[in-house]
Amino acid sequence: MKKYLKLIIKIFFILVIIFILLRKVNTEEILSYLLNADKKMLLLAFVMVCFMCGLLAFKWKVLLKNIKFVRLLEGVLIGHIITYSLGGQIVGEGGKIVLLKKTEKNMGMITASILVDKITGFLGGFIVGLIGMIFSRIPLSNKYKLYYCFIIGGCICLIIGLFNQKSINFWGWFLDGIKRKKGILRKIGEMLENVLNGIKRYVNDKKAILVSILWGIILQIVSVAVSFSVCYSLDIIIPFQDLCWIMSLVSVMALVPLSVMGLGVSQMSTISLLMLLGVSKELAIGYSLVLYIIMISVAVLSIVLLPLFHFISEV
Repeated sequence: MKKYLKLIIKIFFILVIIFILLRKVNTEEILSYLLNADKKMLLLAFVMVCFMCGLLAFKWKVLLKNIKFVRLLEGVLIGHIITYSLGGQIVGEGGKIVLLKKTEKNMGMITASILVDKITGFLGGFIVGLIGMIFSRIPLSNKYKLYYCFIIGGCICLIIGLFNQKSINFWGWFLDGIKRKKGILRKIGEMLENVLNGIKRYVNDKKAILVSILWGIILQIVSVAVSFSVCYSLDIIIPFQDLCWIMSLVSVMALVPLSVMGLGVSQMSTISLLMLLGVSKELAIGYSLVLYIIMISVAVLSIVLLPLFHFISEV
């Protein structure tokens, strides 16, 4: 019943978003934008998203050196499929854990690698976003710049605060107390301790963390390039550096676990930010729809290619 209730709440939330977005909107104008989009630029965006999947596997390889690249690529594709079919990044990461369980028995290390991979990815995205804000050509008010710096700076401080040696020692002490309990609490404590041990190894490996952050920067730049191509295809004129901070903000909003089939807070925030920069509501919705269609298309292609990658990884 709890699962069905959560699904009903999510669907209701999406319906509310759709109602808000489409209220007093010229749907014919949106359809016109979609039909007249530059197909070459959309194809370029599609290719870059496919390329990003490979880069994500390379980035993950930095943390899980003992697992084949093809197996990691398989995990990335499964995560992408689940994210854009069931909705939510957290569910997608769960799919990766299930897949790699067959290869790497240490579930703590797998979970820790995914967590660290996400964190370094966010750090890379925040760095690109801050640089974009510095070189922004759009005359935003100081109020909005202050909001942006507060959100991104707060996220960076939170990540650094949670994942340094002192914090890890504190969490280790906390989990020791849980492990002394009986029953399910003890099992949870042991499971979390395995994850914490994995995180501890990565935190002590400064080189791996720095390389992973560098990969995060590269991936964020490619992600911004995808958005830039979609904007160009729809004749949306937004400088590349401004898309840098827009995409970093959207990545933060996407963490809110209220979505169905990938639709949710990230789309709402993207449309709102584009409208803030002077893009019409119809054009902003068109951009969001095109980007979503590209992501779904890559998910469909991933489903087709998965058996091939699985065969290669088993050889």
